[in-house]
Amino acid sequence: MTAENKRDQFLNVSQIAAAYPISISTIWAELKRGKFPDPVMIGRKKVWRREDIAAYFTPRASRAA
Repeated sequence: MTAENKRDQFLNVSQIAAAYPISISTIWAELKRGKFPDPVMIGRKKVWRREDIAAYFTPRASRAA
């Protein structure tokens, strides 16, 4: 796996807000409440696994099926 492929597996807060219907401030608020997936640290940056974010935005009914 190349470094670019590994990088594509993660999203930063700005990328999440641009790709999904959520604002940056809401991401931080939901994270503080324990309702948003936990980020991982890469160096000094907080990033999220792409699959964790996709699962968060999957409708709840679909997850239970």
